[in-house]
Amino acid sequence: MARLCLTLIIAAQLIKARASLEWLGIPIVRPSLQPQVKFAKMWPPRISVFMPLLMLLFFCTAVPDIARAATEIRVTVSMREDSLTYEILKIFKEEAERLSAGRLHIEIFHSAKLYKTSEVPQAVQSGAVETGAAWLSQYMDDVPAASIFSVPFLFTNKKMAEAAVARESGIRGPIDQSIASARNVRVLFWIPFLSETFFSKGYPVTSPESIVGKNVRVFGTALPEFVKLCGGTPVQLNGPDQYAAFKNGQVSAGITALDVFSSNKLWEVVDHVNVARPIHEEWVVVMNGQFWQGLDPDAQRILMEAGRTAEKSAREKVWQYDEDAMKLITSHGVDVIRIGSEDVMAWKSCSSEFAETYLQRSDRLGMQVLNAYRKLLISLYSAASN
Repeated sequence: MARLCLTLIIAAQLIKARASLEWLGIPIVRPSLQPQVKFAKMWPPRISVFMPLLMLLFFCTAVPDIARAATEIRVTVSMREDSLTYEILKIFKEEAERLSAGRLHIEIFHSAKLYKTSEVPQAVQSGAVETGAAWLSQYMDDVPAASIFSVPFLFTNKKMAEAAVARESGIRGPIDQSIASARNVRVLFWIPFLSETFFSKGYPVTSPESIVGKNVRVFGTALPEFVKLCGGTPVQLNGPDQYAAFKNGQVSAGITALDVFSSNKLWEVVDHVNVARPIHEEWVVVMNGQFWQGLDPDAQRILMEAGRTAEKSAREKVWQYDEDAMKLITSHGVDVIRIGSEDVMAWKSCSSEFAETYLQRSDRLGMQVLNAYRKLLISLYSAASN
């Protein structure tokens, strides 16, 4: 673009010189085949001298606006187009583009077309992609306090889970800040997972005894430890790989979100589902820190506002998605089980070491987050008793 402007400047100067000579009455020799049209005949003499420069000024000063309108932001996510996660990212895209009047252009790469979920944190941190959706549990090594959402059966109550993930809860804020600092990223917003479930082939998963000695599909960082503590053998598999793993006998049980279960048509290879919600998982939408700093303040404000709008929509839609997924699973003949209170106590007992070591792993931030959790718990119980 700079070369084009320079070329136009030189051309304008030549036109100006030529027009000036003609104005002074000095004849200009032209090849006979060229049309003999003088600026003096088209415009008044003084205007003809400066018109090329005025046109050039208009064009070159418009270049920065054109460049700003082309800010491209790629978002990578492993979920498919029919998932809640994709729908919420699409809301984010549309809202950001609307608020910026097209100055921001967001392209969503779904179904792991760019990166698998396990690759997203590093891809965003390195700048290989501007933005991505990763699991909150993937940041447990960097921010051990984030593992509070992975303490088994700590967030089985829906109201407690919703209160804990609110931006102003005292739990989420410190976690977001720590992720940003540890990974040089900007946390834009969170998207809830659908309910986590146990699912199995040939037998129901109810109590810990159900998985002793069995290969159990897991994901993230916390679930492998949970399954191992309760007697199972954890097998790390990406969402799309579960179908084949059940079909060929690599695993006979697993833990996954309801929308992942539905989108992969796992009802074709399993026959039992237990809606237990052993952990509370969230998608964390993060942007590369250097890219974020390179945006102007207005663009940053727009992205955060679009993120708030998208997350609000996600919180409103997630439970309906849960219900719809359960209806679909049931319609395919899968046996749906609801975990009992005695079974919950058994799961908590076998995985108690995870909860006991939370503060040891998470240090001062973990204590801050745990205190915030206790305050929320007291507040909810007080509200229920009134």
